[in-house]
Amino acid sequence: QAAAGAPAASPAKRWAAPALAAVAGVVVIVLSVAPLRSIWQMSLAKDAFAANRGAESVEPLRRAAATDPLDPAPRAALGEVWRRIASANPRHKATALERSVEWLEKAVARSPADTMLLNDLAWARAELAGVTRDYNVAVAALAAMREAVQRYPNWPSGHLRLARLYAGMGAPPDYRLEMLEAAIAEYDTALRLNEGWQEQDPRRFSPEEIDSIHAARAAAAQWLQQGRAANSAMPTTQPVSPAIEGNSPPAAVAPR
Repeated sequence: QAAAGAPAASPAKRWAAPALAAVAGVVVIVLSVAPLRSIWQMSLAKDAFAANRGAESVEPLRRAAATDPLDPAPRAALGEVWRRIASANPRHKATALERSVEWLEKAVARSPADTMLLNDLAWARAELAGVTRDYNVAVAALAAMREAVQRYPNWPSGHLRLARLYAGMGAPPDYRLEMLEAAIAEYDTALRLNEGWQEQDPRRFSPEEIDSIHAARAAAAQWLQQGRAANSAMPTTQPVSPAIEGNSPPAAVAPR
C-alpha cells in the first residue's frame, strides 16, 4: 500500500513498463523476420540460378536486398548474376556489366574487409572497361585489384588477375611500357607463389592454366619489346589513347 501522502501512480506510468517491453519484443521480431525473408528470397534466386535461368533470379535477389539493407550477400549475388547475363547476351553486355559493377560496389560498401568481394568488383570493372574501352573504368579496376593483392599478398590468382589488368592496359596499340613491365612481374609472382602449393592442393594452377600464364607472359614480353623498339625509332612521344586494348580481359582463373 502506498505511504500516506504519496501520490498515486498514474495509469500511464502503470502501463509504461509493459508497453516498452512489448515494443522491444516487436523490434526483436522485426529484426529477426527481415533476415529470414531475405534468406527465403535468396533461396528462390538460387533455384533459378541453378537451373540456368539467371534472369529469373534477379527479382528475388532485389527483394532480398531491399528486405535486408545491411546484408552484402544478395548484392554480391546480383553482381555475379549480371556478369553471367552479360556473358550470355553480347548485345547487352555493357549494360549488364554496368549493373554488375553497381551491385558489387554496394556489396563492398557493406563489407569493405571482404577481399574476395573486392576482387570480384575489380574484375567486373575490368570486363566493363574491355567492352566500353573506358580507361577510367580500367584505372578503377586496377586500384581495386591492387588493394586486394595488398591484403592477401600470397594469393597467386590475385597476382594473375593483376597481371592481366596491367597487360590489358599496356597492350597494343598504346604500348604503355610501365604497364607491360608490371604485368610481367605479376605473372612471375603468380607462378612463383603457385609453386608453394602442394601438388594435391585444389588452389594450385592446373598444367593447362600454367601453360596459359606462360603464353600470356610471353605476349606481354613481346609487346614490351615492340614498344621499346617503337619508342627508340620515334623522336616524339606518341599520344596516349584513352582506351585500353579493345578485347575483353582474358578469362580469369577461378579465385582461390
